[in-house]
Amino acid sequence: MSGLAPLNVPGVIAGMGRRNRLTLQMVGHLAVLRRILMAAMAVSVARRPDRVLERGVAATVDKNYLRRADVRTILEKSLSEAFRSGSGGAAWEMGLYARPWGFPLEDIRTPVDLWHGEQDANAPVAMGRFLATSIPECRARFYPGEGHLHFVDRLPEIFAALCA
Repeated sequence: MSGLAPLNVPGVIAGMGRRNRLTLQMVGHLAVLRRILMAAMAVSVARRPDRVLERGVAATVDKNYLRRADVRTILEKSLSEAFRSGSGGAAWEMGLYARPWGFPLEDIRTPVDLWHGEQDANAPVAMGRFLATSIPECRARFYPGEGHLHFVDRLPEIFAALCA
């Protein structure tokens, strides 16, 4: 659901929010900067997860989800849990996002379901389209007018596909 594609593929970051693009391209490759950034984020999350969440949601269409108290509470708790044990995991993960994946997507032989909002500014639709055309058995669904958090209203559909 709204997953990142390898960042070394030309054109996949088109449409990504400026902050995310700069973070992944500049900080993502330097371990010390990743650790500093994620340590600072861990402090911010501990103090005000709501503010971190607001800054992390890049598309206007996704900000509408943050107005829903139930969704906002779940996302804030999820964000807090991600940093509960510190920032090392998040720094490591950012490093993984920033480097080439090391295997051709064409070698994936397991069927893959993909759900992607076309207005996603965190993981742009170009990433979803690249994944959909590169993975042989990819069942892709793209949703016009929806963003990174499109899955909130699509959980029944997603669970049905995963349980089929």
